Amino acid sequence: IHTYELGLANGDNIIEAVAFSAARVESKRSRATVRLEGPPKKPSLHVLAIGINEYKNPALNLNYGVSDATGVLDIFKGKENALFENVTLTGIFNENATRPNILKAIGDLQQSHPDDVIVVYMAGHGEITEDGTWYFLPHEVVYPEREAQLKSLGLSSNSIQSEIAKVGG
Repeated sequence: IHTYELGLANGDNIIEAVAFSAARVESKRSRATVRLEGPPKKPSLHVLAIGINEYKNPALNLNYGVSDATGVLDIFKGKENALFENVTLTGIFNENATRPNILKAIGDLQQSHPDDVIVVYMAGHGEITEDGTWYFLPHEVVYPEREAQLKSLGLSSNSIQSEIAKVGG
């Protein structure tokens, strides 16, 4: 038996469970709906903006990644009390926009409540591999045309999606 604490949002919350045997045989899925009728709560807003103008490889440098990302942050400054209980703005720029720092910042969003609003904005280079996977290029990627480096240092759309899916749960 396992016990889990879940953050519930006001209204219907669908909870689904599945078990696996040691041989990785999947059980029948079980689904329940739990309704929470708590007092109305304003959501919080969490904005993560990543902008890169200066790459480790100067041939990759851009002109507007940082200004675009700071522009997104500026849009949400001072929005407390209007729509949101709290507004948390996080910016990661240039040499700080590394793969580990970006993944940590996305991981920090996991502390948010299910009712909160999350915005993730990324301004920098992207690259597509031969198999069609898209990668965001953090600061430390020097040779994006080398697939091994792209896969080890880049952030695939699949990994970004997987990390964001853990947010607010």
